[in-house]
Amino acid sequence: MAASLKIISRPFLVQWLGLGVAVLVLFSILTVNLYRDYQRTSEREQERLSTQARVIAENIEFQLSTINLILQRLIRDTTDSDSVLTLKEGAQSSYFSALIDATPGIRTIGILDIQGTMVASSRKELIGQDLSWREYVKVVKNRPDANILYVSPPFRSLLSPYIMNITRMVPGPDGELAGMVTITFDPEYLSMLMTSVLYTPAMWDMLVHADGQVFLTEPARSNAIGTSLARPGSLFARHTDSGQQATVLTGTEPVMDSAMQMVAQRTINPPKLTIDRPLVIAVGRDNSDIFSLWRSDLLSRAIFFVLTSGLGCVLVAAYQCAYYRFENETASSAANLRATQDNFQLIVENTADMVVKMDASGCFIYVNPAFCELFDATPEQLLGTHYQKEVAAAERKKLNEYFSRLFSPPYAVSFTQQESTVLGIRHLQWTAKALVDQHGSITEIIAIGRDLTEHMNQMGALEDQAHHDFLTGLANRRYFMNLGTEEVQRARRYGSSLSLLMLDIDNFKHINDTHGHKVGDQVLQAFSHIVQQTLRNIDIIGRVGGEEFVVLMPETPLADAIDAAHRLKNAVAAGQVQLERDNSLQITVSIGATSMWPGSGLESMLEAADAALYQAKQTGRNKVCVSEQPVFAGDH
Repeated sequence: MAASLKIISRPFLVQWLGLGVAVLVLFSILTVNLYRDYQRTSEREQERLSTQARVIAENIEFQLSTINLILQRLIRDTTDSDSVLTLKEGAQSSYFSALIDATPGIRTIGILDIQGTMVASSRKELIGQDLSWREYVKVVKNRPDANILYVSPPFRSLLSPYIMNITRMVPGPDGELAGMVTITFDPEYLSMLMTSVLYTPAMWDMLVHADGQVFLTEPARSNAIGTSLARPGSLFARHTDSGQQATVLTGTEPVMDSAMQMVAQRTINPPKLTIDRPLVIAVGRDNSDIFSLWRSDLLSRAIFFVLTSGLGCVLVAAYQCAYYRFENETASSAANLRATQDNFQLIVENTADMVVKMDASGCFIYVNPAFCELFDATPEQLLGTHYQKEVAAAERKKLNEYFSRLFSPPYAVSFTQQESTVLGIRHLQWTAKALVDQHGSITEIIAIGRDLTEHMNQMGALEDQAHHDFLTGLANRRYFMNLGTEEVQRARRYGSSLSLLMLDIDNFKHINDTHGHKVGDQVLQAFSHIVQQTLRNIDIIGRVGGEEFVVLMPETPLADAIDAAHRLKNAVAAGQVQLERDNSLQITVSIGATSMWPGSGLESMLEAADAALYQAKQTGRNKVCVSEQPVFAGDH
């Protein structure tokens, strides 16, 4: 026994070892693919951030070059004989306004004398201000150089929050410092430029002076403006220390967000300009946002790995357990099969649905009690007979077509059939399936049937209720409109005449108020009966309102319709509505008549007939009025 178990355990051990190797290989493949995806995601994002930083840098470099040209022009216009300083106040203001309007991104233009006093400016409130204490003035006075474009660190202005000035010195006759011209960057213009490159909410960018002071951030961080980033180990310091124009680094930037960031930085230093201190643009994105899809993929693959590994273990364990239980389960399965067959037999014998089996020729080999009861026969009388025996003669050809479909894939068919039963002709719904052996031959056919006769009758009754007025039995408004539209189309197609009568019971509201709604209902029913008795079977009669009725008369000229309207009016007036206690009530009707004219439709005919009916009501009631002219045009 021990030896037998030892022999059995060896293949089981091999199965577990094989599963372990498969799990290890799967883990390796998933890990390598995840690493490659991480690298691709990182490289793609580095390229995108670098591109956004380059776009901003190139725009700012272009802006600096444009500002430099304007400053050079200011220097010429200041030192010329016709100096801008000699212009009158209005002309000087127009001069500055023209320069600002022609160059987006400029906020303020100013001219300072050698002492640092503002002698001319696009902002009148700055003229005469002593700005010698400003850092951008001190730098030029301490290191005057006509070839340098001075970029000031961000500072709080007198008129607004942080700004940045671009300044050049005005040289005297011998090249000495004779004054300064300066232009202030417009933060709003730069803000729009920086916002335009942010393609996710988790991105940010900022413009930083070379000394580390933050000038502008998007999204705006008021507490970050003016903050210095020039601290050891910061992303800004790592960029400037690298000596490269462009870098992409990963780290934290507390000024914008404490989370780990990927940041592309680019030094803005136009090659054709000499700038004392360059600017740096930084574009960053939260690492958690960059790798969100990758983390989702990591999670899904981890779940896949765990589920696959777990499934493998479950399958191996299940297989090994099944090996030991095989004999017992085989016996148990046989017993269950017998029980299932017994249960199936019990269901088939007691179900209200019909169940039959036929051989390939169509002869019954089994019929359940429900089938026998419907056809008033015993199993002995039915077994061996052909299915056509119980089918109405008119249905046999169609049934033979359905039967022939069982001999080709998918070997199944569903249909509804009329059959002669003990209850008369019944509508039976059948679903049949042919059983095919391994050689493709039909062994037997199983069919399940259900009597749908009552259901179909109920559906017909519901459809009739949906189309007819419950009180009078006439077509309701919706059904009348559908039938009327079809008649109009038919009249147009064949060029036949079509007339319409609009009927309204006179003083019906008075009848309701005087005698009650029950009598009102009797009046409506009696009136409907008179209309149906007086008019033709082909006329379409509908109740479209409380006491309003419409009659559409196919192939009827207007003259004939008018004659019919008068007959109907007289019939209504001659009739009596019998009430309780041998009382009776006489009613009259007003009628508006019209017929179809070129371009008219059902709606326009109804409008015309209604107008004629209104005329009949207004001119005394109990009469027929005719509208022969179109009321509406273009009703198609």
